Amino acid sequence: MPINNSKERIKYLDLILETDEGIVNVELNHGYEEELLNRNLLYFCKLISSSVKRNNSYVNVDKHVQLNIIWILNKYLDFDIKNRKIIKYHLSDDETHEKMYENVFEIIHINMDYFEDVWYHGDIKKENTFLMLLAALTKEKMDEISEGNLVKVNS
Repeated sequence: MPINNSKERIKYLDLILETDEGIVNVELNHGYEEELLNRNLLYFCKLISSSVKRNNSYVNVDKHVQLNIIWILNKYLDFDIKNRKIIKYHLSDDETHEKMYENVFEIIHINMDYFEDVWYHGDIKKENTFLMLLAALTKEKMDEISEGNLVKVNS
């Protein structure tokens, strides 16, 4: 992402997709870093902010979706996620729980530990194969997965 001043940190985004519905930022996160969720959020905020160009209104901001493909998600969140595939976030009102800014942004965590577990234990589905290919760190792991072999991806 562009740097606005000399004290700003460099920000690298993994993949930005422009769609008819808006912008999707995909972050592929292997391993655990304490700062990961905050870093991804701040990158996402900068992406949203930088999408409003000079002479454009703040009223019609394109929808932005951050898709975090992430392992060890249970270390980041303080609730039980073992059986949850996907966790979505919107801003909402504390009392009514009504979603706010839903047309501006959404954050989605894909719980890769869940998908890796069901893959390894034989619940092979087309979407799981695709996700496991994303997860493979070596060509050998990719070859094993594409051949339908049940392997632990990050082992």
